Amino acid sequence: MSIISLAVATTAFGYVTYSWFRFQKSQDLNVMSVSVEKGLTYSLKYFVENDEEGYPSPSFSPTDVDVTVSNYGTQFQYVSPGFHETINPLKLPYYRLTYALEIYAEAAEVAQTIDVVLTSFDAPASPYYYDVDSEEAISLASAIDIYTTVIDGDLSDAEKTSLASAFVASATPGSDYFDGAEGSETIATSALEPNAVDQTRIVLFTIEFSGHPSTFYTFDHESDGLSYFDKSTSGNSNVYQGLHFTINNIMIAKSTNA
Repeated sequence: MSIISLAVATTAFGYVTYSWFRFQKSQDLNVMSVSVEKGLTYSLKYFVENDEEGYPSPSFSPTDVDVTVSNYGTQFQYVSPGFHETINPLKLPYYRLTYALEIYAEAAEVAQTIDVVLTSFDAPASPYYYDVDSEEAISLASAIDIYTTVIDGDLSDAEKTSLASAFVASATPGSDYFDGAEGSETIATSALEPNAVDQTRIVLFTIEFSGHPSTFYTFDHESDGLSYFDKSTSGNSNVYQGLHFTINNIMIAKSTNA
C-alpha cells in the first residue's frame, strides 16, 4: 500500500475566511510515510493552476474566467522525491486545489481492482464555537469537499486533457466523497482487466473549501463563555476560522477480482 500525508488548515482576516492546503514530502523525515504494495507504484502531481491561493470553482463568481486544462502533460507537474513543501492558500470558500495520483500496475493475468482509500483524518473541534442543535463543537471537516475521477492513463494526451478539463471545470465534479465522518472512506476505485502489459490509472482529486449554504452558520447565543451557532443558509463560514483539517493517510491498494 502507499500512504500520503496531506493537510489543510484555515485562518481568517477580518470577515473573510481563508484556508491553507499543505503537502509535505521528505525522504529523511516521517512527514510522508510510504510503503508500496507489490505490483503497484505511483507518482503525485499538482495542478499548476493551484498557484499560491488555489483557484475558484465555477460556482465562485459568474464573472470569473473558469479554469480549464489545455494540456495535461504540462499543467500537472511532478512532486519530485526531493520536494519538501508547498503551501497553497485557499483564500475563500469555493476555492479548490487539484492533484493527480498516477498509479502504475504491473501486468496481471487476472482482473483486479485498485482502491484509493482515505483511511484517517484529524479535524480538531473549535474550542469556542458550538452547534446549537447537536451541542457539539464545530469542526472544519463539515466544510471540506473531496471530489475524484479516474482516467485511463494509457489514453492519448488529447484524451487525458479533455477528461481532466471536464473534471476541473465542473462546478461539482462528481460526488463529494468526504462526509466528515470518522473511519475509512473509499474515494476512488478502478477496475483493471487481465492484460499482458502494465496499466496506468490517473486519479484526479480535488479538495475544496465548500461554499455551499448547507455549511453556513449564524450566531444564536452565548453561554458560559462559549458561542453557539445555528445552521443557516443565510449565514457564513466564519465559524471555521483558525480550525484545521488534516488527511493523515491515503492508501492505495489492489485486490484480485473473484
